[in-house]
Amino acid sequence: MNSIKVMLVDDHPLFRQGLRDVIETDPGLNVVAEAADGKLAIQLAYQTQPDVILMDINLPTINGLQVTRKIKAGLPNAQVITITGYDDAQQVLHALRAGASAYCPKDINPETIIE
Repeated sequence: MNSIKVMLVDDHPLFRQGLRDVIETDPGLNVVAEAADGKLAIQLAYQTQPDVILMDINLPTINGLQVTRKIKAGLPNAQVITITGYDDAQQVLHALRAGASAYCPKDINPETIIE
């Protein structure tokens, strides 16, 4: 069985490390890249071609919604899951319109992320 390739995009190193720690508890998931800003996220997505991208919205250089649009334009099969501290209907709508497959608040249970 091939593992699911996951990319983490968040400008907070501690949050990225926490996500990595949670994801690595599942042997079917493999973190292939991490980015702290939007520009690097686009570059790494095209290089590593992840299956799933966990994407923050508020990023340096290019915001997560713009990054999602650019990645989905070139990697339409990549599933982008927006993970953010913003938890309002307008942000959910913007994320889905940008091409995100799902939207999760940052206070989500770790087990739910793996599902």
